[in-house]
Parts: sequence; C-alpha cells; structure tokens
Amino acid sequence: MNPAEIIKIDLHSHTTASDGEFTPTQLVAQAASLGISHLAITDHDNVEGIDEAIKAGLEYGVEIVPGIELSLDYPGVPGSIHLLGLYIDHKHAEIDRYVVKLKEFREERNLKMLDKVQKLGFDIRAEDFPEIPLNKLGRVHIAKKLVDKGYLKDVKEAFERYLKKGAGAYVNKIRYSVEEGIEFVHKTKGIASLAHP
Repeated sequence: MNPAEIIKIDLHSHTTASDGEFTPTQLVAQAASLGISHLAITDHDNVEGIDEAIKAGLEYGVEIVPGIELSLDYPGVPGSIHLLGLYIDHKHAEIDRYVVKLKEFREERNLKMLDKVQKLGFDIRAEDFPEIPLNKLGRVHIAKKLVDKGYLKDVKEAFERYLKKGAGAYVNKIRYSVEEGIEFVHKTKGIASLAHP
C-alpha cells in the first residue's frame, strides 16, 4: 500500500471531560498534528466533550466520531469490562437518563476511594481537586495527586500498590450490566465494541 493512502484513525480517546490530559480542542489539535483523520471522543460515562471536539474538528480537518466508554458488570469478571459506543447520537434523549445515573455511581465510588486513601495515611481529599467534579474524578487523578504530594514516585506505583483492582484503595462501583450497556449504545444509534480486547 502506498503510504500516502494510509488513513490514521483513533477510535478510543479521552479528554478532560473524564480522565484525559487535554481539553477536546487540544486533543483534536494534537490528533491533527499526528496526521489522524478520524478521532473518536470516548470519555468515561459522559458525552460532554463531543460538541467542543466537533467544532475543533471542523477547524483542524479531523472527522470526529461521537462516542462514550462504559464500565460494565460482566459475570465472573472482577471489577468491570469497558465497552465503547461509537457513532452514537450524543444528543439522544436516552443519554441524559443513562449518564445521570453513571455520574451518581462515579461520585459515590470516588468518595469511598478518597476515604480509603485517607485511612491508608495519605492526606488527599476531594478539596484537592477543585477543578474536577467528583463525578468526573478518576483513579488516575488520585494517582497523580499521590505523586504530586510526594507520597509515591510515579503513577504506576500508585496503581500497583493502592488503586488497581483488589488493592487497598480500590472501590468497585455500581455498574450497568453488559446487556444494558449494549442496549443503551444501540438505542443511541451507535456501534458497540469491546474497548480493550
């Protein structure tokens, strides 16, 4: 194949609407600089970054694929499995109903994780994340704060010792089932795909 014919795509990316490092506009600009022509915005459990990404995509010449990444229960699997919803209608009426519940699940989980972190002797509280609502906070944010405050050397250590499934600060959250997640993606006219095969 002629290299000029290669199409670069990324169908799994996160913005600051969940646990990504870049705003939707910054992420689209980065994708454009790498020659990516199609970029899926698949933030965890929300669609808040999609409109901004679409606007930036028009400016930078990147086709934006509206998406979402869902953490779902699967029998026999500890923790969760992740499902991507690609090409969803991110304005669909079903989105609000589903996402509001996901935000409640995430907020409850984060409060419990922060409590566990404190009980392990680390002074990290919700107030340490003034720019991140509790319903958007992720384990990676907590890991980075553990490093920033000098408790641990890097994010990898934070996950290995405290935040991975089964570790001392890990909290499993209430989740929809795989069947419910797939039904939701299909209701929003999307394609359901396993996020981490």
